[in-house]
Order: sequence, then C-alpha cells, then structure tokens
Amino acid sequence: MKIKVIDKVIDEQTEPFQKKIRSKHKKMKFRLIGKGKNKKKEKRWTPPAFERAKSSPPIGEEVKKCLNEMKYYGYHDFQLKETLNSKFWEEDLTLKKEVSDRLKQIAQEFFKKLKFDWVDILNITLTGSSANYNWTEHSDLDLHIIIDFKQVDENASLVKQFLDSKRIEWNRKHEILIRGHEIEIYIQDLAEPHASTGVYSITDQRWMRKPTKKHVKIDEKGVHDKAGFISSLIDGLDNLFFQGKLEQVYNFSERLKEKIQKFRKSGLEKAGEYSNENLAFKVLRRTGYLKKLSELHTRSYDEMMSIENGEQENEQKIDLSAYHPVF
Repeated sequence: MKIKVIDKVIDEQTEPFQKKIRSKHKKMKFRLIGKGKNKKKEKRWTPPAFERAKSSPPIGEEVKKCLNEMKYYGYHDFQLKETLNSKFWEEDLTLKKEVSDRLKQIAQEFFKKLKFDWVDILNITLTGSSANYNWTEHSDLDLHIIIDFKQVDENASLVKQFLDSKRIEWNRKHEILIRGHEIEIYIQDLAEPHASTGVYSITDQRWMRKPTKKHVKIDEKGVHDKAGFISSLIDGLDNLFFQGKLEQVYNFSERLKEKIQKFRKSGLEKAGEYSNENLAFKVLRRTGYLKKLSELHTRSYDEMMSIENGEQENEQKIDLSAYHPVF
C-alpha cells in the first residue's frame, strides 16, 4: 500500500473534520481555559481569545515535515564507530564494573518482583547497539534476562505474553538512566534465537558474541520510505482519534503495534541490525512516533471506557480493515 492511498482516504475527511472542530471549538475552549479564577494576576495578563483559525489538515504537511526531520537526524548516526561507547566499556572491551554491577542489580530486582521463586536466571546479558560499534547517543541499554520459559509453565506462548506485559509495564513506569542512556528490560527464553551481533554476559563478564567492524551500506531511501509510510498511518490514527473514532483507533493501533514488532523481527532475522526494517523502527522511535502510537492506543481505550454527562454524538463508523499496512 502506498502513502498516497492513505493521504487520499483521510484527505477526503478534511472538510467534515474542519466543520466538526469549528462547531465545538468555542464551547470546548471556554470549558477548558475560560473558567476559574486567576489567583496570581499578572500585569500583562489578558483573557484568552475564543476565535479560532482553521485547523491544520489531518495529514499531509505534518508527514512531510516529519520525513524531513528524519533526514535531519542523519543516517550517519547508524554507521559504525571506531570504538565501543567509552561510557560503558573499558579499553580491553570489558564492561565497566560500576555499570555491570548496577545493570545486574536492576535485572535481579525486577525478576524478584515477579515472584517466580522456582525459576532460575540463567544469564543476564547486554545487547543491541550499546554492545556494538553502531551505538549512538540515543542508544538504549538493552538488558536481557535469560530464563527457561518451560520452568514457568509448559505453555511458553502464555508465559511470553505474561512476561512481555510485565516488562512493558516496568519500562513504561521507570526511566533509569545510566550515563545518559535509558535501560530497556527484556525477558528472553533460552530457546529464543537472538539476531544481535554483539552480546555480552554480565553474569559471566565475557562476550558471548563479540561485535565486529563490518561496514555496511545503508539503504537510506528504503529506510525513509518504510518509516514515512508507518508515520503516515500513525498520523491518520491521530486524526481519527480527534474525530471521536475511538473504537477504530484502539483496534487498529493494537494491530499496527503488532505489525511493527513483526516487521522489525523479520528484518533482523533476514538482514540483521542494518536491515531497512530495523533502522526504520529506530527512526520512528527517535522521532517519537512509536510513543505517539502507544499513547493513542491507551487514550482511545480510556476515553472509550469513560462515561460523561450528556448524550454522546452518533459517530460515523469508518472501516479501517482496508488500510492495514503491508510490510
């Protein structure tokens, strides 16, 4: 599916969208900011203006702006560095003790809260770009806790779903920074293949898979096209959210999140860390689009489950099944 198809579908809703927002604007703005007392009146304070200019169209210029921002970040960030990140690594390529001890402590405390007393931690590893020569100032510390899912329960799929929910909840609640880099926890099954070219065992203080300086050519256009297409879908969902299409936004955002994960996994298995899919994922994360998608998923559910005073307007249903991304 091409981006212009999505543009056309949502552009057709532009004028109805404008009219609906315009009809509600003054009343909504007065309710939000036109009431209440100004306890600390400043000399220069003036009451808010209630007239409005025409709202921006649901899609188009913002997507173009986003794509330009993606170019601005520069794909050279993903190119190989001469050394590993000196914030974490000694000259002999061992992990600095202070960093290693703290990562190990965080992993053990996280796992202890799961209360799986009968399950052993088989290994704690550091992987991803922070354990490789393609690190950037934006790289997370990918902290993996290795266990045997079968020790938890024979239904490995159910175990994975449960553990994924726990680590996502932890990652959402916490923002622990180690020398300016955020930690991302992941629970990995012993039987799960791992595509990263750099894997360091914090438990054993040794490399399980030592990274190499293998120079690659990045397909900038391919990365740009994939990231641009997904960003346009997310922007389209954003506009549907403000039109009140909560059920459609919730269902489609859930499917899109799953698609993106499979899309990235497929790229890693097929071509490794420099695959178009993995780099597009990194660009979307850096530009805030993955966070935006998660927020849309959460907010659409919260508002869908809420009950407000007064009758809700009847909303026209939009079938988004035709807009499913094909990666």
